[in-house]
Amino acid sequence: MNHSEIVSFIWGVADLIRDTFKRSKYQDVILPITVLRRIDCVLAPTKSKVLETNAKFKGKLENLDPQLRKASGFTFYNTSRYDFEKLLADAPNLAVGAIFGACIFNLAIIVILDLLYRKGSIYTSASQGHILSASFGIVLIGFNGLGMNMALNGKAFAFGHIGVYSPVILVLYLVAVYTVFSYESRQIKLYTEREPDAFPNLSLSAVILRYIAAASVVIVTGIFLPMVAKQIALIMHWQESFVGTLLVAFITTVPEMTVAVTAVRIHALDMAIGGIFGSNLMNNAILAVEDIVYKHGPIFSKISPVHNVSVVTSLIMTGFAIIGLFFRPEKRILKMVGLISWVLLSLLLMNSYFMYINGKTA
Repeated sequence: MNHSEIVSFIWGVADLIRDTFKRSKYQDVILPITVLRRIDCVLAPTKSKVLETNAKFKGKLENLDPQLRKASGFTFYNTSRYDFEKLLADAPNLAVGAIFGACIFNLAIIVILDLLYRKGSIYTSASQGHILSASFGIVLIGFNGLGMNMALNGKAFAFGHIGVYSPVILVLYLVAVYTVFSYESRQIKLYTEREPDAFPNLSLSAVILRYIAAASVVIVTGIFLPMVAKQIALIMHWQESFVGTLLVAFITTVPEMTVAVTAVRIHALDMAIGGIFGSNLMNNAILAVEDIVYKHGPIFSKISPVHNVSVVTSLIMTGFAIIGLFFRPEKRILKMVGLISWVLLSLLLMNSYFMYINGKTA
């Protein structure tokens, strides 16, 4: 490229920032970023050496500057783990962490419901039919975990940029939805023959409109959430896997928690429990969709192995939830929640602590 072409390319960036910045401020954005990008390219060959040197001598030497200059080969250096390539890349760790973290937080909602439901143990009051959707949840989480471990061990079998496990997950999700729907249809028929309509004055169209309005709010906030989360990771120097698994996952679980608690208040315990396991099924299907739209290869080949802990935690928590629904224990420990709920809470805390200590960066 000649000089004029380079100038045209740089100022062509104005098309990308139009309406975001005032026209008089374009140069305040484009020129500094251009300089920073040039510095980033210059430092790239010695980037890893600088990070290793910083980690080696940090806390041991009072003045790291001479060592870091020597490592970079210049009079300047960058000790942040981020460069332009990482900043511009998608955040697969954030996405994957949010999914498996949401599965864990969803299952932890059972603890809250067990605490609030005072008519007895939720494990004795809830339908055992939830075991079906919970079991499908184990299957989907297991398949995603299998795909993750294959990818992390260099066996990322793929169709183009899509992992072979993603189509399987989508098919399994559809099978799960159909199976659960068929089962619940039979149960609803028996229920409606015995119970009157709890909301006779509420029409189907009104319900649909309210559903769309509520879903729209969730979708709009969900669009901006990853951007905010990535900024938090940058500012706090936290791993995206940590931010996704804890912060993003918790925020995305708040709607499920609100719905579940409200359902219990209107005496719809089965709706609350069904929403938890159904949400986990959807989460795993979303992960397959994320893999499809991620263009840089199978998404599991770009993530940290730390997510394996969340996968295993999700499987164990789902297993204990199934045990509770099948065995149906009635006793509350400390007059608060049942033993299964205490186990679920303990697993949530252990996973959160592990992600925290492994999510901080130097």
